[in-house]
Amino acid sequence: MVKGHTYSAERGQQPTVVNIYNTGAGGTQSSTTSGGGTVERNRNAMIQVFGSDIKQDFKVIGTFSHKSERVDGQSVNVYSFFLPNGTKVAEGTVPTFGDKTCSLWTISDNRRQSLTLKSIGTSAIAKEIAEVLVRGHYL
Repeated sequence: MVKGHTYSAERGQQPTVVNIYNTGAGGTQSSTTSGGGTVERNRNAMIQVFGSDIKQDFKVIGTFSHKSERVDGQSVNVYSFFLPNGTKVAEGTVPTFGDKTCSLWTISDNRRQSLTLKSIGTSAIAKEIAEVLVRGHYL
């Protein structure tokens, strides 16, 4: 039975970690996580949100948190997105009232973009933002 072999890259490079689990009954499962922490999966599969977990292809690809706060006298909802290893990848700010324009900041490239959201509700908004992050390979 082989369990948890880990391989790492040369100094200064992002490692790729591969875990292989041989079940001994002819079945083998493998999961791959790149050095950035994204989860190997079918990126065309439907994205689902369960509680704070973001799933795709039946795998947890990240999590999100939500809080309400005031910015420049305006009430906003702040959505933070994380890889499974806890690394924060993005933050989206959505006005509580009025238009549903999300100001999305992706941390790795310090990029800011504006999204017009169609969804209402915490989980639905998180899913819509997560879809953008998956397309951009942040999650």
